[in-house]
Amino acid sequence: MSSETRRDFLISAILITSVLTIAISTFISSPSADLMAVYLAAEQFAAGNFDQIYSAPAATFDLSVPDTWRQLAEAQGLGDIQLFPFIYPPLWAAAFGSLTEMASPTAIFTASHVINPVLLLGTIFLAWRILRPSTSLALWLLLGILAIFPTIYGFIALHQSQPQIFVSFLIVLAIERSRYNRPVSAGMVMALAASIKLYPLLFVAIWVATGQRRSVKSFFAFGLLLGITSLALGGIDLHFNFLKQISTINDTILLTQLTLNFDALLGQFFLSEAFSPNAQAAPHLTGSTGVNAVKPMAFEMLSKALLLTSIVVIAWRASKSTETAVFRQFWPALLILVSLFGPLSWAYHYITAVVFIPSLLLAGPRRLPFWLSVILLIALSIPGVSYLSSIEMNFYLVQAIGTIGTALLALTFLLPLRIRS
Repeated sequence: MSSETRRDFLISAILITSVLTIAISTFISSPSADLMAVYLAAEQFAAGNFDQIYSAPAATFDLSVPDTWRQLAEAQGLGDIQLFPFIYPPLWAAAFGSLTEMASPTAIFTASHVINPVLLLGTIFLAWRILRPSTSLALWLLLGILAIFPTIYGFIALHQSQPQIFVSFLIVLAIERSRYNRPVSAGMVMALAASIKLYPLLFVAIWVATGQRRSVKSFFAFGLLLGITSLALGGIDLHFNFLKQISTINDTILLTQLTLNFDALLGQFFLSEAFSPNAQAAPHLTGSTGVNAVKPMAFEMLSKALLLTSIVVIAWRASKSTETAVFRQFWPALLILVSLFGPLSWAYHYITAVVFIPSLLLAGPRRLPFWLSVILLIALSIPGVSYLSSIEMNFYLVQAIGTIGTALLALTFLLPLRIRS
C-alpha cells in the first residue's frame, strides 16, 4: 500500500468516524415516525389483527392510519408521536412481527439511528465504486456527505428513521454489483429492494436494454420467491388490501413540502381549490401535514406517459452507449425520473441519485453542472429550507424548488460531461 493510499484511507476513516459521531448524537432522540408505522403494522400482524395493518379504504390517500394505532402508541409511552400509514407489502409486517414481541419501539429506533448513517455512508461509497473516479475516496465521501446529510434528501430520512435509506442502499448496491459483473447478486438485491418499494422493478429496463440477461433472470426468480413467501405469510386478503392502498395512492395527489414529484407540482398550479387537509398526524399538531386531492385522469395519463417515455428513451440510449456513460449518465438520470413521474415520491427517494452528485461537483467551478449542484444543495439544505419555509405565501415553495431543481439535476446527469474517471 502506497503512502498516498494510506493517507486516503486514514482521512476517510477520520471523516467516517466524525460523521457517524455527529449523526448518531444528533438523531439518537429523534421520534422515528416513519419507522413507527412499520412497528405498529408488525405488532398488529403478530397479534393477528390483519384489518389494523393498512388504513381503511378511502377516496384519497390522506395519511390516515388504522383506528387502533393511537392507542397502541400510547401503550408504548409514545402518545404524542406522529403516526403515518404502513405502505409496504405484507411480507415486511410479517418479517418484523416477532421482533415487536422482543423489543420496544424505542429500542428499535435507537438501533436505526446507528444503522442508518452507516447505510448512507455505504451508499456514497458504492457510488464511488460504480463511477471509479480517479479522485480520492476521502474527497468523494466529503462531497457526498455534504450532498446528503445536511439536505432534505438525507436529513429528514435520518430524523424519521425512514426505511427508504435501506431501499436506497439496496438499489445502489445492485447497480454496483452489475458494474462488477456480479449479475446474480445484482438481480437478487434489486428484487429485495422491489419487495419493499415496488418501483425498483422499473430499473430492470436498463438491464434489459444492455443485455444483462442474468441480472434480469435473477431479479424475477428471486422476486417470485419473495412474492410467494409474502402470500404464504399474509394470505390473499391482506395483499388485496395492500393493492387497494397502492391504487388509492396512484389516484391521489399528495402535496407537502417534501413530496418532490411532477403530479404535486402540477397540482399546486391547477388544483389549488380542490385540495383537502391530510389527517392530523399527532395530537399536538394544530394543522395537517399537507393536503391531498383526487388526481385528474389527465394528470395521471400525462405523468405515466412521461414516465414511460423516460424509461424507453434512457434504456434506448443506454443500449447504444459505453459502459462508463451508462453508469455516469443514464443510471443517475433514471433514478431521478422514475421518482419524479411516480405517484408518490418524497425528497428521500432521490438519495439514490444524489450520491452521484460528487461527479458533477468534480467537474469544477468553470462548468454549469457544478453551480447547478451547489445552488440546489444550498437551497435544499436544512438552513435553506428553513429560510424558504419562513417566506409567507400561499404556495409550497420548497416543494416547487425541490421538484424543479431535482428535475434539472436529472438533465444535468444526462450531459456528456467529462470528469476524472
